[in-house]
Amino acid sequence: MASVAADIFIGKFVAILESEAASIAGVGHQVDEIKQELVVMKSFLEDVNGGNKAHTEVEKAWVASNQAESSLYHKDDELVGIEGGKKILMGWLMNKEQRQTIVSVLGMGGSGKTTLVARAFTNDAVKSHFECYAWITKIDQRIPHKARKEEVPADINVMSYNELLEILVNYLETKRYLVVLDDVWDILLWERIRFSFPDKQLGSRVMLTTRREDIASYSFGVESHVHKIPSLGKSVAWELFSMKAFSSYHNKSCSPELLPLARELVEKCEGLPLAIVALSGLLSSKKSLTEWSRVYNDGIKE
Repeated sequence: MASVAADIFIGKFVAILESEAASIAGVGHQVDEIKQELVVMKSFLEDVNGGNKAHTEVEKAWVASNQAESSLYHKDDELVGIEGGKKILMGWLMNKEQRQTIVSVLGMGGSGKTTLVARAFTNDAVKSHFECYAWITKIDQRIPHKARKEEVPADINVMSYNELLEILVNYLETKRYLVVLDDVWDILLWERIRFSFPDKQLGSRVMLTTRREDIASYSFGVESHVHKIPSLGKSVAWELFSMKAFSSYHNKSCSPELLPLARELVEKCEGLPLAIVALSGLLSSKKSLTEWSRVYNDGIKE
């Protein structure tokens, strides 16, 4: 049965951290950052045998709150430039290694880290490989779900941090689980969260996205892999840009008049998928060289 008390646990952690901030000299700022991170976290655990309805709601809410990255999809549901990365991640997630493994996806902001990880996380083969799975993120949107009273300890309001941690560990230690931590930005936070994931040699995986190389390589001595997302090559970047920018053009291709400026604009995006998508969306409604030049001069030209 899925754990449905995760949000309540997070609330309790926040209260404990507030108390720590008031009593421990010199760490108030760090504890406040962790508190803020926990406040905006949402998490959801679902047993594979518990049905797909709740998971579908999570997927829909996640996609709705990530419209920029969602627009990277082709009509045939393939991703430009990172389909190969998905296969690499799936290989690490579903290999025969029984020890807990940490899989880190490293990349600049706008490189498509979350999109790549989501593609692996929502793959049917991956979902069926694990007994339960969770997605934890900074998205400030709560996923409503029904919680039955008997699943929440009656004394949760008086439980300590260690007691709450014990409940989570006890739940996970008998299962092959997959946990995704999206946008890990602080070593201290990563250390605190890390203790929640037991290793019982069941093939569990923890996958995270981060912009920081030190976090990606911080594996706590367990099996680990790092996938660094490179910037898109020129041809792939142009393909992604053209797909949206020229969607309403004749033959869905750039006119000779716009081609030199279009090429320069794509180069300014430095291979970052989300920058390319944002720019192509802005230019998709503009047809004249004058309009394109205005965009270039007002916000792009250095």
